[in-house]
Amino acid sequence: MKTEATITDLSNDLVVASEEVGRLASLSEQISKVLEMIKGVAEQARGFAGVADEVRTLVGRT
Repeated sequence: MKTEATITDLSNDLVVASEEVGRLASLSEQISKVLEMIKGVAEQARGFAGVADEVRTLVGRT
């Protein structure tokens, strides 16, 4: 019966491991969404910097 108990324990461990992998996948998706938002903000900041440079150039001409 020790073999049966070992198999049951291994089965339970696999269930727990599978649940953890699912949680990690979910967290990974959330991290990806945050990184995409950060990327968007960084692109906007570069765009604002370009506009600011153009405004400075125009002000310098007047």
